[in-house]
Amino acid sequence: MTTEPNAVVEPIHEKAMPVMLMTPDDVEQWLRGVSVDDALKMQKPAPDDAIVIRPEEKKAAERQVGNVKNNRPELMERVGLL
Repeated sequence: MTTEPNAVVEPIHEKAMPVMLMTPDDVEQWLRGVSVDDALKMQKPAPDDAIVIRPEEKKAAERQVGNVKNNRPELMERVGLL
């Protein structure tokens, strides 16, 4: 699922912001099942400091994430923090 991009993701693609559950409580609530209204409230952009895109990876990400034909698991792997 995607949501509105944060300031880090927006320059790459307007629809490339994955929904990220940011706390253990959010994960637990999601796994238990939530109402549609609660699920929609949880689908918000991650804080800007939760994602780091390295400059050398940004260009590759722009090409790959913006193409719906690309549906490979490695596109969702965490790349680590600087």
